[in-house]
Amino acid sequence: MSTTSSMLALLLSFLIDKTHSNPIAPAPDGESALAPGTALGPTNTSGPDVRLWAPNTPCNDGTPAEDVVSWVALGDSYASGVTYNNWPNGNLDYDQGDQKAINACRRIVDAYSVQLKNDDDTSWAANKCPYLQFPACSGSKFDAIDGQLNQVNDRYAPRFATMSMGANEVGWVPVVKSCIYHDDLNFDYGPDFPDPNGACAKEISNANTTILNDDEYSNTFKDNFIGAFRKIRDYNLFSQNDDFRVFVTGYAQFFNEDDPACDNYSFRPVGGPKITTALRQAMNTLVKTLNQRYSGLIAAENDPKVVFVPIDDGFQGHRFCEPAGSYRDQRINSWFWDLAVFDNYVPNMAQPQLCDPDTDPSCPDVAAGNPKYGGPVNVDGSVGGSPSLTRIFHPKRPGHTAMEQALKSSIKANLKVT
Repeated sequence: MSTTSSMLALLLSFLIDKTHSNPIAPAPDGESALAPGTALGPTNTSGPDVRLWAPNTPCNDGTPAEDVVSWVALGDSYASGVTYNNWPNGNLDYDQGDQKAINACRRIVDAYSVQLKNDDDTSWAANKCPYLQFPACSGSKFDAIDGQLNQVNDRYAPRFATMSMGANEVGWVPVVKSCIYHDDLNFDYGPDFPDPNGACAKEISNANTTILNDDEYSNTFKDNFIGAFRKIRDYNLFSQNDDFRVFVTGYAQFFNEDDPACDNYSFRPVGGPKITTALRQAMNTLVKTLNQRYSGLIAAENDPKVVFVPIDDGFQGHRFCEPAGSYRDQRINSWFWDLAVFDNYVPNMAQPQLCDPDTDPSCPDVAAGNPKYGGPVNVDGSVGGSPSLTRIFHPKRPGHTAMEQALKSSIKANLKVT
């Protein structure tokens, strides 16, 4: 096996977003947003449409409860984001200064809930002070909801909660590994999709079965999903508020299906399966099936306190395989992360141009700590900064902005804030 192939296998082996059973409580909301002594409170009271609180202004113990709209962001890496590149990065990490929390949950300031808190438009909050509690944690599954809820304080009574999770439960990582990256060079993935004997087709089938399983005698995805949003709705800090809402976000389709140029692309840096139209359609169908399952189960609950928030339309024109020009152009245009091992383009981050050890003999390789790969290989085999790999198929900052806009619209339609 070549050195390049060995290193690729090592890098790709860390694609999985590991479950964290003991999430760390986030730093108090807004503590690092303003310098000590910054004035708080109304900046203009001339009319109902004027924002009363400056962007990033933290609510503090002296802020009257009637001037605050509080909420809780729960879920997995689609809620927390996945901190990446020169990791940890103080400009990106939500839990700045708390290395244990950064390592455990990887929350970022790009996450849609943080963008909502910092949005200049607070019309959704009746122009009151937004107060976020953010226990969402990368790698979580539905059974982590109890632990996340236990981190919520009663400083301000939350008006709503968001929940973004489920892909870890469905088995999305095995689908991506088997259909896109073929990360294990010692495993025979068999024929490519759509051959039913290949690992890709089998993993897609397994995920679809998991989503749709209605077996009343088994601990199903359906049961775990319903149990999760009910736990949030019925939590003791929320249940007495008849106007409380649980906003459950869906997922976005990852691929444009119409551009034939992608039929000849592979997202694996060295070889790998082609991203054919048939494969793109099958993976998109899986996302649509999950969204339909979520919306259907929430509709069956028939409770206005639980609301499904579709996010798919917001990603239109910014999926993988859009007709944006070159292979690299479509990746840059996409609002999802790919495995950019051979690409030094990192949006929204001011960084040096990083060299490529595969083409530049003077460039240190990953073992020597080339920052392009997130850091050195640790003694236990893990890659320092591995979230730059586990962010794969997660939203970039503009994707989280699309999620924030979808949530904001849903809040306005389903929650009366006065």
